[in-house]
Amino acid sequence: MLLVFVGGVYGCATQSATQSTAQADADISTFITAQRREATRLEEAGALHDALIRWKSLRAANDPDALSQIQRIGILIDTAAATARESARKAFTHGDSGLAQTHYLSLLALIPNDQEGLRRLRELKTAEVKDQQARKVAAEIQKTYEVAAGLDAAVLTRFETYLNAGQFLRFLDERVDIDSPDDDSRFREMHFSALAGLASDLEASGELAEAAAQIVRAQELIPARAAEVEPARLRLHKQLGERWYAQGLRLMRRDPVLAIEALEKAVAYEPGNIAAVQQLERARRMQANLDKLKRLTGS
Repeated sequence: MLLVFVGGVYGCATQSATQSTAQADADISTFITAQRREATRLEEAGALHDALIRWKSLRAANDPDALSQIQRIGILIDTAAATARESARKAFTHGDSGLAQTHYLSLLALIPNDQEGLRRLRELKTAEVKDQQARKVAAEIQKTYEVAAGLDAAVLTRFETYLNAGQFLRFLDERVDIDSPDDDSRFREMHFSALAGLASDLEASGELAEAAAQIVRAQELIPARAAEVEPARLRLHKQLGERWYAQGLRLMRRDPVLAIEALEKAVAYEPGNIAAVQQLERARRMQANLDKLKRLTGS
């Protein structure tokens, strides 16, 4: 009786293991089929990078066709990326920022970490924000025509030229230098508001360093109104300080020289950040020890 019972238990266990293996195989097969279908759909939709990710997951699941598909789509991505890069460079060179942005976005859809695409797109977006802010300020002032009131013909012509080019801030830069004291005061007030508005737009677009620089310019332009934008400056400097501090920590063991540069920026933005000051001292000690070791070993 006992032998029968044990045999029955063993048989059930074996059957259960077989069923589990079969179920696992079925699950893998279902996964592969679904991923293949999705990879094909993404490729047909032009989302080559996403299709490539699907095939890489299929390779991890031991799909026999995955490697050849990864290589094939890799070639398609390289070809499409080269075309997008060339078109973007051409548009950028010709000053067509809208078309350049379109092509650089296409490039980044293919290669999300492409450094040229990321750098150029940041430049174009920053320029676009500045232009939009300048036009917004200029349009408001042109509406009331306060700026043009009493200007001689030569200055008025320059004003209109800058206005049409979206370079109102440049016009204000000149006015605070060349006008009479009364006009200087009037234009300084306009310039202060324009810089503060530009800083706000830059911050919204993620360009924190450029936004902080515009705030400082505004404070230097009218020191008496510096307190109005000081909270914005402190907020931006805190964010920038934290960003450079985190970068410094990441670089500490890999490259003390770059870590020092990052931490110096962190301290410059946030002098009161004790942790950043301490880590900067630590990075400098590490670099000094490495220099000493190199001298001793002659390397």
